[in-house]
Amino acid sequence: TNIGNAGTDITSTAATFGVDVDINAEKLTLGAAGNSRVSQRTLNTQDVSTTAPIGIPGLGAGYGAFVLVGGKKDGAPGARFTDFLHLYGATANLLSGGATSGSPSVRTYSMVSDVLNLAMSADTYDVAIWYLSAANPQ
Repeated sequence: TNIGNAGTDITSTAATFGVDVDINAEKLTLGAAGNSRVSQRTLNTQDVSTTAPIGIPGLGAGYGAFVLVGGKKDGAPGARFTDFLHLYGATANLLSGGATSGSPSVRTYSMVSDVLNLAMSADTYDVAIWYLSAANPQ
């Protein structure tokens, strides 16, 4: 076990495979040696108005990801939203979403070059996302 400022790694040399745990400020990654890892990531994007990338390149396209998006209108703490998406391939599918407070602008999600993008129909928002990506089964 190695615990330090850069993260935490836990490995087992006696087991059939090792398990690596990487904990940093914005991500938690779990994986077994020889397999792709499953990741939990967070990201914050300020001042989203017209179409803007809000995602992390490479997460969601291959084996899918669930994404929780929360936003707050700049200067108007009453206008907030939360959306729940399923990303797969070039698709950003809105599973559920809506206003958590006030009347936030209409949102449109898309995947552009393997990155989640958000377009707001009006106004400017601060947005935070939480990813949970699926592991590569190979």
